[in-house]
Amino acid sequence: MKTFPQLRRGAFGVGLALALAACGKPNGFGIPTFGTVTGRVVDTQSMLPISGATITIGNILSVTAPSDAGGFVLRNIPVGTQELRIEALGWQRYRTSVTVTANQTTDIGVIGLPSSLTAH
Repeated sequence: MKTFPQLRRGAFGVGLALALAACGKPNGFGIPTFGTVTGRVVDTQSMLPISGATITIGNILSVTAPSDAGGFVLRNIPVGTQELRIEALGWQRYRTSVTVTANQTTDIGVIGLPSSLTAH
């Protein structure tokens, strides 16, 4: 078994801690850091809410319902830049990057989806 001097082991530990912090992994106390993303999905022409839209970030999913005016909430999203995807039957797909901050809510506002039946 190879042993490393104390200085090397200490430097490795510091480097590992910095790498984990940069990736949005657990903070220095082992507690994962997450944020929340909210927004609203509407039809671009009528500005009416789109019910049944699927909003995802990674494996976290939200589906809009008729009673929520097209609004969505995604909780427990890892901090950092994440890709948000919106899909709804009859509308064009939407993708964007969202920066998630620890213990904060990021509101991306109103996202308008054009009909998939309109010419591009």
